[in-house]
Amino acid sequence: IEYGLGNQQRAEVYINRLLRYLLDSESPHGMGTEFLTAFLESLPPSTGFDEDTYDLSDVRVDDQMPARDGETRKYPDLVLDVPGEWLLVVELNFSAAETGTDFYATAPRIGDQRIDDYESGCYYLYLHQHDEPTASSDAFANWTWRSFVADVLDRVITESAPRYPQRTTTQLHDLRDDLRTITSMTDD
Repeated sequence: IEYGLGNQQRAEVYINRLLRYLLDSESPHGMGTEFLTAFLESLPPSTGFDEDTYDLSDVRVDDQMPARDGETRKYPDLVLDVPGEWLLVVELNFSAAETGTDFYATAPRIGDQRIDDYESGCYYLYLHQHDEPTASSDAFANWTWRSFVADVLDRVITESAPRYPQRTTTQLHDLRDDLRTITSMTDD
């Protein structure tokens, strides 16, 4: 994928789909819940995420699931949840202006689930470039792509990649390289 400034949206769609695939333990990547566990255990403390990560087999991972407030709908990039227990809404940002975090933090429904139905908690994460503005909603924890690469991708590649199928290992390396390329871009 060419990551020119005119193709930022295409880059975001690619990263979004690949992250959904890697986070979903049902995907045929051969990692089970290992990538998901690394992701959840590395979340910044400001998310307040305090859920048990011992058994993640019932975690659902969706992308572009509608957040609704009456007739208004917006679509967060990733939604991870255990029905009735906890929800994590993730917004990915590379260069566009931040939009939507205030809406997602107050929307009463994500998909078919009411926010009030999550007994344990609702968590919000905004992944962005180091020089980008942070989320406008205080409900969202901010996490940079550089920290994600260092805390999740590098950890998984270093500690576990030799056990994975070659295609998965290549995807992890490519994702790390692509994120480094994309997040080094400037408006110049």
